[in-house]
This record gives sequence, structure tokens and C-alpha cells, in this order.
Amino acid sequence: MIGHRDAIVLFALAVGAVFAASGTTPLFDQDEAAYAGFAHRMLTTRDWLTIDFLWSDIHRKPPMHFWLIAQSGALLGEGLFSLRLTAALAFLGTVGVLAVWGAPLFGADRARRAAIVMATSLMPIIGKIALTDASLLLAQTLAALALLHRRPLILWLAVAVGMLIKGPPILILIGGMGAVLLLLSPPHRTIRLWWGAVLAPIPLLIWGFLSWQQDDGALVRWMVDWYILRRAEGTLGHTGPPGYYLVTFVLFLFPWTAFLFQGLWQTARRRDPLDPHLIAWMVGGWLIYAIIPSKLPAYAAGAWPAIALVIAGQLEQPVADSLGRALTVLVAALIGGGLFWIGTPTAIGVGALLLLSTALIVTFQQWRWAGLIAPLLLMAVWWGVLPDLHQRLFVTHRLAQVAARFERPVSIAHNYRLPSLGVYLAWRGVPIEDVPDAVQITDGPDRPSPDAIPVDGWIPDKGAPIRFWVVP
Repeated sequence: MIGHRDAIVLFALAVGAVFAASGTTPLFDQDEAAYAGFAHRMLTTRDWLTIDFLWSDIHRKPPMHFWLIAQSGALLGEGLFSLRLTAALAFLGTVGVLAVWGAPLFGADRARRAAIVMATSLMPIIGKIALTDASLLLAQTLAALALLHRRPLILWLAVAVGMLIKGPPILILIGGMGAVLLLLSPPHRTIRLWWGAVLAPIPLLIWGFLSWQQDDGALVRWMVDWYILRRAEGTLGHTGPPGYYLVTFVLFLFPWTAFLFQGLWQTARRRDPLDPHLIAWMVGGWLIYAIIPSKLPAYAAGAWPAIALVIAGQLEQPVADSLGRALTVLVAALIGGGLFWIGTPTAIGVGALLLLSTALIVTFQQWRWAGLIAPLLLMAVWWGVLPDLHQRLFVTHRLAQVAARFERPVSIAHNYRLPSLGVYLAWRGVPIEDVPDAVQITDGPDRPSPDAIPVDGWIPDKGAPIRFWVVP
């Protein structure tokens, strides 16, 4: 179905989708901006142990991702492109690792098809925003393949890196995979892989020890309580119903959703000797998270390469079942409906093209062209639709632009406490201080002074209109 020439074209489109508008789309106000703030503070203070930035405490995690984006900023200059470069390269690295190192296990054709499934679905969105998830996914994929290849050194190096990026998730993946493989394989063939389990946590423990020495354990205690225990219990509101992750796979695997369920069914029947490997991978990366109360879409991202391999096994004779075709059309309708609801000419045009192309591929079963849909959709949204929404979605970007014109400290009145505002001002060298001659940012319907400058937008986490005033 997918030849070498097709693979090159589709991978080029995936690269375009990952990097589309990465240097021009403003910061997303919460996690991404907080990570930018952590990296900025590390660069300016040369303190590589402390994870701290204005209004960002809830977003703290182990430090490696922040080290990487800080180094990217040091090499290329702090900004949107350098901030997102780590995530983009990590996602593309995951695709490459799956294609190259998956080949000896699953066959070159299947591994290449699986890489193309990942690269030409909606999964590249994980590489478009500077979160920890793409870096973690690369470490998880390396660790999972190393476990299947029985390469303990690479396995535990990848686990050590994954723990420094996000803590427990990579242990959940490898622990779940290992438990299933131990059940399916003679113990003497697998036990030698586990010697590194006691060594992998050492880098994280060294960082934790040094951090503890610096702040008397405040950050480490916070992470154990807030980042691990409360998240695992689901007390932060990150919950979902049974089948939550299956729904996310249906969405993020678009347009290859058509082959998801028949692939899962064939894998469950274990007709292929490789199916137990994929089952183990999905148990560690997916089913364990289905049991844990805390849920977010990216938690089960570690299972994406395994599911891409499951789908790739169905693409030799690409005839989708009726359920798969119906789900593909449903996802296209939901995305298209969202674009129609946005209501701008660009969004409506993109939505109409999405629905038309999906309908043609599903109707005529021309899955050779399916790999074009998601990369072109992502490029169109980032280059065409998001710019139409800048006035609504990225109010902090415009607030910072206006306030920075006056080259004085900025005072934030009332309760507008988003990390993105702090990052924009920090990148411009503008301090946030409550001093008499500070430029004030406030909100409200009435002009606070004759020279106040209005900035209109939406409250990012509520979608409600709001008017801000920048008072020189």
C-alpha cells in the first residue's frame, strides 16, 4: 500500500505539519507557557535544580524537558520556535525509531507503515506544543523496543531519561509490559533484563537529593504529594468514564481510525507470533491507565506506537470494516463541525475540504490517499485558522505587546495570573512589579483613565469575552 516514494512524501508532509507556524503561533497560556518560564528562569539564574516561575507552581515536573528547551533557547535565542523545537524533534525521532528499530522485530514493511500511521494521523499535534509528552514518548518508545529486543543497557538508559522527564509514567509502561512478557515467556529468558531497574532511578534521585539540599525538600515533597499522589487519585479533576482512552485513540488516529478495531480484534485473537509483544505494550501503555482514576489524553500516549503497529498489520490489504469507516466519518464530522462553529471563512473552507476528502476516501476505499488528510489539516489549522482566532485566544500576547511599549515595570491588577503573560514580559526584559510608575493591566467594562488602551479577547479557560485595559 505504501511504497518508498509514498513514504518519503508522507514523512515530508508530517515534518511540515509538525513545524507549521511553530515560530508564529503565540504561547498556549498554561502548561506550555509555564515550561517556557521554567526554562527562562534556569537560563537567567543558572540554577538548574529549581523549577519555578511566576504563577506556574501547579505545572512543575522533573527537570529534563526544561533543561532541553533551555539549551535550545541558549543556542537559537529564546522564542516560540526554539521553545517548541525539542517537542517537534522528539516526535519525529519517535517516528524514526519505530521505523528503523521496529523493523527487525515486526518486519521492515510493517514498521514503516506504522511510522507513517503515526506521522500522518493527528498524533503530530503532540510535537507542536512544547509539553513534556513528546520527549517522554520518545523515551518510552526506545524503552519498549529495547525491552522487546532484549537490550538492557538501552532499556534502562531510556527509563532513566523518561523518569527525569516525567517521573512514573515510563515505569508504568515498562512494568506493565514486563509483567505480561514474564507470563508469556520463560523467566530465564527475561530475568536478565531487569538488573538495571535499581540503577535507572539514580539520575532522578541525584537531582532530587541536590534539590532537597537547596530548598530543604520543599519541591520534592510537593511533587510527591501534588504531582504523584493527587494525580493518581484523580483529585485534580483529570478523570474520565470507562473507554476514555479508546475514544482518544479513535480521535488522534484519524484518518487511520478505520483500521483500529479490526486490528485490535485480530491482535486479541493472537494469530501472529508478534501479537503478545503488542498486547504487552498496550497493557503497559494503555490498560493500566484505564484503571487509574486520573486521566488525560496524553497519559496513554506510550501505547501509540503499539497501536500504530496494530493498524499497520491491516494495511497490506486496506479494506476497512463498516464500523471503522463510520468512526472515521464521525471524527471528520466532529472536527468539521468545530471548524464550521468557529465561523471564519478559512475555518469553514478547511472544514468543508476535510469532510469532502474523508467522504471520498471512505466511499471509494482509496486509503493510499488517507495519509494526506491529517498533515494537511494540521498545516491548514495552524497556518490559516489559528491566525483568525488570535484576537480571541491569545489575549496575553497582545497585552504584553502593548504593555512592553512603555519600557517600564508592569503591575497586574485583579486576578489575571496566567504564566504566558509572565513569559512574554520576561522575554522582553520587562519586570512585573507593584511600583508607583508601573504600567498597570486591569480588566473591566469601564475605562479606568483617559489614556488607558483597551485590549479585547476571551478568558482562555472559560471562553467568555473580556476587556482589559493597559494603563500607562
